[in-house]
Amino acid sequence: MNDSGIYCITNTINGKMYIGSASNVRTRWNAHRSSLNLNKHHTYHLQKSWNKYGEDAFTFEVMEKIPKEQLLEVEQQYLNVIKLVQCRYYNTDYVAGKPPSHKGKIRSQETKNKMSQSMTGKAHIVSRKPVDLQIFSFKNRITNELFNGTKYAFRKKTGTYSSNIMKLITGKHRHCKNWILN
Repeated sequence: MNDSGIYCITNTINGKMYIGSASNVRTRWNAHRSSLNLNKHHTYHLQKSWNKYGEDAFTFEVMEKIPKEQLLEVEQQYLNVIKLVQCRYYNTDYVAGKPPSHKGKIRSQETKNKMSQSMTGKAHIVSRKPVDLQIFSFKNRITNELFNGTKYAFRKKTGTYSSNIMKLITGKHRHCKNWILN
């Protein structure tokens, strides 16, 4: 169980799940259990269920062993599917590799001041939008070639403008350079 891969934490009482990936799933499971037992897990609803039902109500399983270099890509594919049925999952963020959200966390003014001070003079990193990391499936209607990947990878492959790819994805265009959304 030291392998890298996609894992699932399942509540055996209500069937809700949490999907994630890790380069070492055993270490990740230990980290989840530790933060849940300390009542400090980053996923509020998972923490609440853990507190209500107890550790024995949860199972941990490796769904798929994945090489480390493919972890985020495969996890994103899982997240793209589960976000369609969010009510069955504890996940709150649907972008692979994104740090846990602290939405709703109340911070003291002192903490806010320290955070502000720590960022003073530092360059701010602009994060990618979720659509930039989603995996899409395109098909060339002439050659029947299939392409599965991110919007960025598709743009690199075809030389298509990003705005035209978005129009294809949102349905404003039916095709672009003989490619259709599959």
